[in-house]
Amino acid sequence: RALEYGYSFYSFEVYGPKSLGVGGDVIYASSFENASELPASAILDDKAHTRWASKQNDHEGLIFDFKAPVIFDLIKVRWEVSFARIFKIYTHAETSDTSPARDADGWEYLTGTEAGLGEVDTFKLKTAATSRYVKVELIQRETSEATKKTGRYPWESTFSIYSFDIYKEAELR
Repeated sequence: RALEYGYSFYSFEVYGPKSLGVGGDVIYASSFENASELPASAILDDKAHTRWASKQNDHEGLIFDFKAPVIFDLIKVRWEVSFARIFKIYTHAETSDTSPARDADGWEYLTGTEAGLGEVDTFKLKTAATSRYVKVELIQRETSEATKKTGRYPWESTFSIYSFDIYKEAELR
């Protein structure tokens, strides 16, 4: 310390690797809580403060188009206080600009959980996946314990995602 006033600084920032999904598109979202303020595109925008939220329903879904096949073996879903207790993630072999529909044949189960904990769910795949299209089926809503103490319960909540990130673990520093 140089003066008697103490320490001072303007900002503190932490940077990490950019998700391989940044720059992709959310080509399907089954619903929106508020499409103008909480757009599905926020899931892939690489901004920590933006998010998407569904309506207050179970069984919502999303489809991402990464615009070209991407190889990845690590998935992170960063949730707001309203998250999915049960969700499943699928890939599709399609590589053309004609995206597969939510109920189309060819979706292959990749990973998921029946005990999502919220905040950040991380999945390390046993073998790398390659896919242009990824589908997330959000099956059952949950909310944080702190939110429940305010009187808002899972059936009054949405699914709310800040980011869906994919990586090649070996390329992370």
